[in-house]
Amino acid sequence: MSLLVSVFMAIMALPFLVKFSSRMRITEKSFGSLAALNLAEAGLERAIWEMNSGDISSWSGGIDARTLNISNFTASNGTVIGNISTTVYNSQGLTPVIESTGTAVHIGSPSVSKTLRVVLEGGAPAPLFNFGLFGGVGGVNIGSGAVIDSYDSRLGAYGGTNVHDGGNIGTNSDIYGAINVGNNSVINGDAMTGTGSDPNEVIIQGMGSDITGETVPLDDAKVLPSVPVPTGLVNRGSLSAKGTSTTISQSGQYSNFALANGARVTITANVTLYITGAFTLNNLAEFRINPGCSVNLYFGGSWSLNSNSMINNMSQDPTKLVMLGTDTFSGSKTFCNTFTTYAAMYFPNANINFANTAAIYGSIIANQFMIGNNMQVHYDEALASLQIGLSSGTSAFEMRSWQERII
Repeated sequence: MSLLVSVFMAIMALPFLVKFSSRMRITEKSFGSLAALNLAEAGLERAIWEMNSGDISSWSGGIDARTLNISNFTASNGTVIGNISTTVYNSQGLTPVIESTGTAVHIGSPSVSKTLRVVLEGGAPAPLFNFGLFGGVGGVNIGSGAVIDSYDSRLGAYGGTNVHDGGNIGTNSDIYGAINVGNNSVINGDAMTGTGSDPNEVIIQGMGSDITGETVPLDDAKVLPSVPVPTGLVNRGSLSAKGTSTTISQSGQYSNFALANGARVTITANVTLYITGAFTLNNLAEFRINPGCSVNLYFGGSWSLNSNSMINNMSQDPTKLVMLGTDTFSGSKTFCNTFTTYAAMYFPNANINFANTAAIYGSIIANQFMIGNNMQVHYDEALASLQIGLSSGTSAFEMRSWQERII
């Protein structure tokens, strides 16, 4: 009887033992699969960090494909979890691809693997002209009755539906009054202060003024790279004209550039001009840029812009006139131009005072600047993608797509 009972109990227990063993294997395989997936994720995170902050050139392979293998990846308690193999394809492109394979051991088979594939985007040079107004460490001082907003020149002229609220202003400074908005001025955009600062302790607003967007600190300080002196330009000496007209169709370097008594210089081609000394416009002088032509205008000395002179970008496209100040273009500078100006201005070492200026379409980046009463600044959103070859770092890579690759 005892033997019969034992046999019966064994027969009854056998299915439970088989079922329990099967479930153990499934659980173990599931654990191994999850571990392999986590290992693959760790490989992705490592690769993205190396792309943004490390040195992926130390990985094996070349620019087309670089690989990092990590064997016997262990937990904090010393337990070996598995291996990681990560490959970055097209590492120097704007959309590199990462494939990461995690391999973990589990019962019933030698290993289980999971492969993840990610496409990145970013890594382009950080935008230089991504603010309507930005003052480095000196800040931004806006007169009374001013209006700051944005538009997109790629959509046509400013006005109507092409008036936006992207007229952001900012500074790297965290001192009190680094952003000073005058009475009845309107900022149709955000106001950003130095990293880690309290905007309420940095921004001063006059009576009736309004900042329609957020007042927040910068996540990271805006880098204002130095402007290198252009090389390879033909030295054309000095240009001085009074009451006459002339044209420029070739790039060149000028020791001084002076127009007076209604003189006009017309740019008839895409050129780069570097003024090492004084740039002077007086008495109805005009610096004209013909439609379709573009100018990169470098300043290395001083300027004198009389209020009845004109910088006339006839395309009315701010991307066609880029004004740059080299390291020697520093100190206080006054910009007097009662006519509307279409330009992207970048003067990282200068303190600019915009006096008697009606309106500027484009972007102004300087160490410090002041704009006068009732002035209008219409930031051109097209400038955010304008690259002028300055070393301002790159934006961080981010994931554009993520998928598990089935092998």
